[in-house]
Order: sequence, then structure tokens, then C-alpha cells
Amino acid sequence: LHGDVKPANIIVSEGGATLVDLGLAAPWREEGSRPEGLTPRYAAPELFAGMRITVRAEIFALGATLLDVLEACGERLDPPVRKSLQAIADRAMHADPSQRHPSTDEIGSAIRLAAGLPDINSTHAVDLAWPIVGVDAAANLLLSQIATMVHGSVIAVTGKAGSGRSTLLRRLAWTLGVEGRDVAWIQDEQSVPWMAALEMELGAYSDLGGVIVLADGAEQLPAPAKHRLAAARQAGAKIVLVTHPRVAASLGGPVERFAIPALDDEAAAGLVRRAVPSLSDSLVEHVVQRAEGRPGKLRMIVRRIGVRPVLSTNDIDEMMGSGASISSRGGESSDIAEVEHLLDQGRFEEAAGKLRQVSGADPLELLLCKARLELGQGEVSQALATLEAVQEATLPPAGLSRRRWMLSVARCQLRLGRHEESMRHARQAVDNDATEAGEVAVTLEARACVGLLQSYCGDHAGAERELLDAAVLARALADKRVESIVLGSLAVALQRGDKLGEARRAFEEALECAEQAGDAGAVANTRLNLAVLANIEGDLADASKHLEAAIDMGRRAGRGSTTRQALLNLAHLDIYLGRYARARSGLASLAEQREKLAPNHRAQLVGMEAELSARTGEHARAAELYESCGAQYEALGRSVDAAEARLEGVLISARSEIGDPVVWSKAIEQAMTSLSGATAHRALLHLARGAVAAVQNDEDRARTSYDAALVAAREAGQKEWIWKTLEARSRLLAEMGQELAARRDSEEALSVLEGIATRLPRDLREVFWDDPRRRAVRASQLGSRMSAAGTVPSGPWTLGARSFGAGASSTLAALPVEERLTKLLEINRELAREHKLEPLLERVTDHAISLVQAERGFVILAKDGALVLHTSRNRKGDASHAKFSSNIAEKVIATGEPVITLSARDDERMADYLSVHQLNVQSVACVPIRAPDNRTAGALYVETRHRPGSLFHAELPTLMAFADQAAVAIENAHLISENEQRAEELAKTNAELEKAHARLQEVLGHRTAQLESTRRDLDATRAVLRGHFGYQGLVGTSERMRRVYALVDRVKDMDVPVLITGESGTGKEMVARAIHRGG
Repeated sequence: LHGDVKPANIIVSEGGATLVDLGLAAPWREEGSRPEGLTPRYAAPELFAGMRITVRAEIFALGATLLDVLEACGERLDPPVRKSLQAIADRAMHADPSQRHPSTDEIGSAIRLAAGLPDINSTHAVDLAWPIVGVDAAANLLLSQIATMVHGSVIAVTGKAGSGRSTLLRRLAWTLGVEGRDVAWIQDEQSVPWMAALEMELGAYSDLGGVIVLADGAEQLPAPAKHRLAAARQAGAKIVLVTHPRVAASLGGPVERFAIPALDDEAAAGLVRRAVPSLSDSLVEHVVQRAEGRPGKLRMIVRRIGVRPVLSTNDIDEMMGSGASISSRGGESSDIAEVEHLLDQGRFEEAAGKLRQVSGADPLELLLCKARLELGQGEVSQALATLEAVQEATLPPAGLSRRRWMLSVARCQLRLGRHEESMRHARQAVDNDATEAGEVAVTLEARACVGLLQSYCGDHAGAERELLDAAVLARALADKRVESIVLGSLAVALQRGDKLGEARRAFEEALECAEQAGDAGAVANTRLNLAVLANIEGDLADASKHLEAAIDMGRRAGRGSTTRQALLNLAHLDIYLGRYARARSGLASLAEQREKLAPNHRAQLVGMEAELSARTGEHARAAELYESCGAQYEALGRSVDAAEARLEGVLISARSEIGDPVVWSKAIEQAMTSLSGATAHRALLHLARGAVAAVQNDEDRARTSYDAALVAAREAGQKEWIWKTLEARSRLLAEMGQELAARRDSEEALSVLEGIATRLPRDLREVFWDDPRRRAVRASQLGSRMSAAGTVPSGPWTLGARSFGAGASSTLAALPVEERLTKLLEINRELAREHKLEPLLERVTDHAISLVQAERGFVILAKDGALVLHTSRNRKGDASHAKFSSNIAEKVIATGEPVITLSARDDERMADYLSVHQLNVQSVACVPIRAPDNRTAGALYVETRHRPGSLFHAELPTLMAFADQAAVAIENAHLISENEQRAEELAKTNAELEKAHARLQEVLGHRTAQLESTRRDLDATRAVLRGHFGYQGLVGTSERMRRVYALVDRVKDMDVPVLITGESGTGKEMVARAIHRGG
């Protein structure tokens, strides 16, 4: 988390915007982090209350920044754009954090959509991540080495080309700068000449002692640069060079070496997957191995891959070896054969280029290739028009060309939803007597088409038989491309027949065959289908991974239809996750291409728009769109999908009570007919029936339907329908007064949702829980733990310790659970701000009285085995007389269990409690105050004497939860009080130490003066003796010996090697001893 987002910390350039000044940055944690500081104008209001900084606090700062932008240049924007951006800023700055955008991705998507900005280029996003990912470990190691450097020493940073030396030095310069260190940074690639940059950086400091000089590109240092750096080293600078140790040694002084560690394999694999999501795990591993742990080389490999489809290690090795297109094939194949080869591999962009160059080919072959290319690119209607340019009657009466034409027409008709026509042509393409490999391949592809059509028409068993038989023949043919097509079709049929486990195995086998065949189009399509399956199974992280891979491979292969389908599915996933702004942006982009979409894609787009409207509260529009979606599927002959859309419409209409229940019932009856043989939508059918019955107040029929929906959802493993059914049944049971059963269903629904959320990446969990229905399940469950009743009873609820007077309180009558929780959190924040024990206990007592509408309240704490009354208050917030039933308080503190009674005088448990009868107590609620170590530290006691405490039973769970929160606040107050006491003692001790230090300094000053006087006398005596006898054991008073003594004096205190030369017997050892004794 940046911690201080504001305009002053954003640098805008042509390449984009950069966040700077991370001095207040905090680690991202799900529970939030403690802020290091804040700028009041851009800080979220909850930070002022002492709460932790979270993503939503950063969203507030972004909203405030956007507001500044609108105030500064909003006049230049079109009014609708400015209005939309203003709405985004308002939401981002909402006082309630839960009402803000759940992620930066969401607010970014909303801004891009409102301002008409293009989506972030994926390559650009990877480039932004490249200098950041994986550099932390090396940077920390080098920082530690720099911290232990002595002044005037040198570090040589070494590594192979592309190992990330320059990136590491940039990171180092930024980190040291943030820490406020003196840094001179000379970059290798900059507009200023290297030597001029060196002079400019070093010239900024009058004293170079301790300055850290970071010099990139110092492999070949010219003589002037060496002299300047050597001088800086001698002046005490710490030199860090990207160079060979030999060059570093030429500067003089001690030289250390820092070898750049290899990039971590996990970090490298993450970078590759961001850049090329379609690469399989084995190919990612191959790229990482070829990069040899060098970020620069890794980046070069990724750039070599570019936008081409890669399906094998040979593809990567070919590109790295020659840089030639991986589609180039040797041999004597003709142009049309090469086009067919590229089409077989799903490389449609390359095939299109080759097809334009073809000349002299057979017209029918050329037409078939052109139609196949158009179909692969998603131009289905154009492909069919191309095929129909040849009349069926003019085709050869038999043979491979005729069957290929029939198969191509069948595929086009299938995409257009003309199932009867597609089936007729597909069957004509089948030749069960074929023996030649090419003819068998066409037959098996046609049978795959027949099997798919059978499944789409509801004959799942027939489709499975047809495709299983075809799969056996495809394996025998040993053509991996054909085998992948047949297995992919089989997997779709199994999925539509609710055999999800078998479907997954078939999809995975189809993907393996497609990769072995090098068929990029089939790989993209299979990854797309695996994403759909993962979504059904509730594995959203896996679904997202497959979708990104499908989109990436579809774009690389030029497979437009697969790419558009994947984008639709990605929008669906975004809607499910709660990324509504991103989904809206994606759907708007697809809607612009609506005319180019195949009919089934158009129907799916309408369905996505309906679901988005339902999730964002536009229920009437959602119901209309679901009906339109159903009608479109009906026109395509896809009755099952039509029934599903209409049932979704019934559900949303019934929940929001829009429309006529009679119409809903008819829609359900029609859906039952369409879904008679299907099991995948059985849970949805029963759930819709239950919702309609609930609206009609037929509780028994609604309960029966919900029970059946839950059984169907569990049998199918459909987690989404499990929690939705449990949530619906919980609401029904609550209305029927069966609170315990309703709570059980709500708890199970929350458990299912939490199971789904735990499998998500942590940055998506916040978004996941932002969905209104999921948030409501979570909040209602928390509310049920806090209140034994399903509704909140009326009563005053004050937020201030001194505000119990008339007009100062607010009631919680019939407040929604979320609003009530908000008030409880406000109380907790108020308690957390009070650090004095007695005022804190007064507030605790006042809130407890208000919560249960008691007349008096007391806080009793246990101390050394005795009960100590700390606070006694009445409803007006005034001090009350200090009499209470000590028997009840003693029992609660002794047992740790709460005691509650509405009529204490008639309660047999209290017959022997003299204090109850003496004080004429009517109702009592006394709950333990448990310390953090789980011991009972005291009791919170409330009572009435003139009327029964009508809310005591209903609010007991809330009162206990409140007592637990009060215990934390009390413990904090104790700790703060102890700290303050210790601080006072420490201050007193420090003052005494200061006095002692002053006295000691005075004594030491006197002694130092005496010592200096004695040292001067000693030096004078030495000088006299040296003049008469010699120096440090050396004897002689001649001029030459005195020069030796002076030289020894100069070097004796220096931390440098000393070389003593001379002939044998001249006294070299005596001079060495003199230097040693003198130093």
C-alpha cells in the first residue's frame, strides 16, 4: 500500500503515470496495516479514528485526487464524461469504506470506461512489472553489504549481460534516496555524457565523506573518470560500480565483490506467465531454463516470442536460434499445401498472409481454404457465403473434396445455430467405409460435429456414444489434431450431460493432443472450455488462468471466434467475482462488435448484460434482458439454454417482486418441458419454483422446492447454487419463525462462500465479498451471532458517554443488520480512543444501559480476590448509588457464565440472595468481562427495579460481545496507565542521570586538562631525550636518523601496509618495531 496517494506524489508523462515517494508505504495485509503517516486532505476518514490502512483507504485517496483533477481541468471535458467521473470520485470518497470501489482495478476500469480510454496493453503491464519482480532479495543483500562498507572502499557489482545489474542499481538509488542517504547516481543510458554526469552528481556535495556513489556502465573507465572516482574514494566516498573487479581495484583502496544472484525460478516463471499466459507449464520451465536466471535474457526471449503462437520447445528454440518465423517449413510443399498446414495448426494470421500469395491452385481447394480461414477468424456468415458461391449441384458427386465442403458448411451452420441444416451436411460428410488417412480424418471431424449437435439438441446419451466410438477410431488413426477435435467434442457432450469429472479428463487429454499436434486454434478452444468447467466447479482462480491463456492464444493464432467467446466468458467471470466496472467495460467493447458476433455469442452477450444488471440492482432491466436472451436461444434451437435464461429471469423477478406470478409459473412449466432430460439446471429449476411459491406465500411448497434444489445442487457439485439455495431457504425459515434452522442454513451458506473465497488470490477476495448478496450473507451471520432475535428490538442507542439527554439518542428499531453493526463499530472506536480507566468504564456502563434499556449499570472488577466497584451509572449518565447485588456479581466472576433473570424476586436461583430482596431488584443481566488471557477480570452488571427488562434476553448475545470488546479496551487502558507510570519513573531517573552526567563531565573536564598538561610535559621530555639518544629504541641523533624518525611518525597511525627496504643489517626490523610501538 502506498500510504500517501496524492497529486504531489504522481508524476505524469507521455508514457503514463508513476507513483513516487514511498516513504509512508505499508505492507498489504488482508486485515490492513498501521499507517506510517497521512496527508489530511487525501486521507480516508477511518484513518483519523485510528483504524488500519486498507485498499479502500487508498481508493479514497485516489478519489480525492480525481476530484482535484476534475476541479482543475473538468471544464475541458464533455459534460457527460465529467458527470460520470464525478460519480466515480463520489463513490471512491464515500464515508463508509464498504461502499467504495473494492479494488484499484475496479476504479481504474470505471475511469477508463467513463473517459473512453483504451484498456491497458498487456505488454505494457508486463514491462511495468519487469524491473520490480524478483529484485528485492538481491537489493537487500547489496544494501546490507553497503551498510558495512568502510569509507573510501569500493564494491564491484558483477554479472553476465542481462543479469539485471542496471535494474539493481536503479532500485538501490531509489531505496537509499527514500532513506534520506547522500547518493550520487550515474546511469549508463542517459542524455548527459557519463563524465559530465559524474561531475554533476559529485559536485552537489561539498564533503564526499560517506556519500554513496552508484555508477552504472563503468566496465571501461577512461582515465579522467578513474582519477575523479579515485579522488572521491580518498575523500571518504563509498563507491559502488557495475564493472570488473580489476577496474574497481584501479581506484585504490579495499575492493569487495558483489555477484548478482540468479533470478528466482518462481519469480521468472511469474514474469513469463504474465507476458505469455498461453504457455504451458513445461514451456514456461523451458523459457526459464534458457534465461539462466538473467532478467534481461528472459525479457529478450519473451520479446522474441512476440505475438506468435508457441506450442513446443522447438518453436522457442527456432526463434532463439535464427529469429525466423516458426511457421517456415522446409520441403517442396506447394503454396496451397502450406496454407492448409497453417490452417491445421490454427495459425490463421500467417495462413491469411500465405493465402494472398497463392496462385495457380485448384479453385475448389482455394475456396475451401478461404472459407476455413474466415470461419477460424470468426467471420461465420462470410465463410458460409464463400462456400455457397459453389452450388452443391456443381460439386463432384463423391470424393474427398465434396465431403470437405459438406463438413465446412456443417461447421458454419453449427456456429449460426442452424442445427438441422448442420446435421444434414455433417452426416453427408461421413464416410464410414473410408480407409485413406485423409478421408478417415474428414469422417471423424464430421462425426465430432454430429455428436456436438446431438448434445446441443438434448440427446446427451446419443452424443456420448457417437463421440466415444469416434475417439477410439481417432486414436487408431494416430493424428493428434483429429484426436484433439474428437476428444474436445466428447468433453463438451460430457459436460452438458453433467459428467464433470469425465469431461475434465477428456478436455485435458484433448489439450495434450492439440499441443502435440501444434494446433494453436484447438489449444485456445480447449483452454476456453476448461475455463468454463473450472467456473462450474467453483475453481475461479483456475478458470481465470485458462481464460487468460485462451484469449492470449486466440489472439496469437488469429482465432477471432475463440477470442470473442473467451472475452465473453471473462466478462462472466468478472461479474461473478464482483468486478462490475471491468465487466461493464468488457461488455461495452463486445457490444460494439455485436453485428460481427455469431448468433450464439449475441445471445450470450445479452445474458451477460442481464446478469450484470441483476447484480447492480437494475432488476427490471435484468428481467427484460433475460427474456430477450431466452428468445434468441430459442430461435437458435437451443431450448436448454433458453430455459436457463428464462429461469434466471424468473428468479430475479420473484426476488424483486417485478411482474406477474402467473407468468412466472408458466415460464417454469415451459422450462420443465425443455429440461426434462437435463440435470445440470435442475437446481435452478427448483430454486425458481421455490422463489415463486415464497412470493405467493405458499410456505410448504417453497420449502419443498428449496429442499429439492439443495439436493440437486449437491449432487451436481454446484457450489454457487448450493449457497444461493441455502440463503433463500434461510430467509423463508426466518419468515416462518424457525430462527434456529434459518441460522443453520445461513451458517452453511457462509461456509460454502468462504470455501470458494479461500481458493481465490488474496487480492480478489475483497472484490468477491463486495457482491451485495454475499456481503448480506456474511453480515446476517455476524448479526445472528450478535443477536438472538432475527430483528433488532427498539430502544435508545447512544454514541456518546454524556449524551443521554432528550434528543441525543437514536433508536435501532428495525434497523438493518449492517447499519446496526456500523453503530457497534462506532462504539468500539469510541472506546478505543479513551485511554483513562475511569472515563472508559463510565462509557462502557452508559452504552450497556442504552443497549438493553436498563435503569442502572455497574462495572465490577476483581482485584486480589475481592470485588471492586469502579463505575455506577443510571440512564441519565449520572453517578448512581453504589448498591447492587454482590451475590450475582460474585457468581458471574467465579463461574465465568452470564446470569440473566426478568424477575429476580421470583427466581429460585436467587431466593437466598439477600441483596436482591433488600434492593427490590426486578430484572438483572450480568455478564463476565473476560481478559485477553481468558480469565474473568470482572463483570458488567445492568438492572431494572421499577419495570421488567424486556430486552435483556434478546440482547444477551450482544451484551456479551460488547463486554468482550470492553475487556480489550480495559486491558489497553491498564497497559497505557502502566506505561505512563513507567514513563514518569523513567523521566525522573533520566533527570537524575542528567545531573550525574553533568557532575561527571565537570570532573572529567578537570582530569582531561590535567592529562593534557602531563602529555605536553611528556612530549617535551621525549623530544629532549630523542635529541640526545634516539627514538623508540632507535639510537642516533644525526640529520639522517631524524628524517627516519619523522617518517616513522607519519606512518605509525595510518591503517595502510608499509614496505621497509634496505640491505641486510641496516635495521629494517628495528624500524618495524618502532612503527609498531609508536602506533
